[in-house]
Amino acid sequence: MTRWLVIPAAPLSLVAALAGQIPSRSPQSRPLSVVIVGAPSWWIPPHAADSDVYSPRPNSDVHYDGPLYFRAVLQNPNAIPVSVGVSFQSYLSDGTRFEGCYAPGGRGAGVTTEIASHGRALVICHRADVPLAVQGLQVTMRRWSVTPVTSTSRLAAVTEAEPIEGEHFPYAVNWDVYARVRSRSSQDVDVRVFFRFLSADSLQVATCESDDLHVEREVVLKANCSSPVDLPNGTPQPVSVRVEVRRPN
Repeated sequence: MTRWLVIPAAPLSLVAALAGQIPSRSPQSRPLSVVIVGAPSWWIPPHAADSDVYSPRPNSDVHYDGPLYFRAVLQNPNAIPVSVGVSFQSYLSDGTRFEGCYAPGGRGAGVTTEIASHGRALVICHRADVPLAVQGLQVTMRRWSVTPVTSTSRLAAVTEAEPIEGEHFPYAVNWDVYARVRSRSSQDVDVRVFFRFLSADSLQVATCESDDLHVEREVVLKANCSSPVDLPNGTPQPVSVRVEVRRPN
């Protein structure tokens, strides 16, 4: 004769209690990252031919200094814009620690930049003037932070924007932006505008942003960088500007 084993069903309350004790395995969000495109490097920009800066002459006892710049190209593989903080350190050819680019106090990011989704950006930092005779520096770079940028606003639109080449200095050229901003609403709106300077091959070479703007609904407002940027000689020059409208600070 066949015998059946009967197992009593557990109460629903007990099932729920046991389920609450099982560790959750919900997937965690992956940390944001950036990719270094090539090795970091350094250079002393050539001075403008019509400037008052003098080049050292052969066999001269007079020593001249020039601004030491660090640079690297970073790529953002993420589907959102990110803010990236980096530092640089240089060493003489014999391994002696030389100039660097850090936050005040010697640790932390010395420069921060924003990179568009799937975009590339040139990161530049200048902290010291050094003898023009310096050669063979070894440069390292460290990333300190990668954070999302999520402050966009749809309250206004930019109808046109273009880079403005400004004053030429001995080692750099000043750049600003001309842009026109209009309200998308039937009301006045408060926004600010973030500008990305792009080279001919779509490399971001600098950024700036406007002051907070009060855009009246009847007027297309002119906007510029709150602080124009200086691009050192030897940097790819901007040929266009990409614009993002953001919430005011």
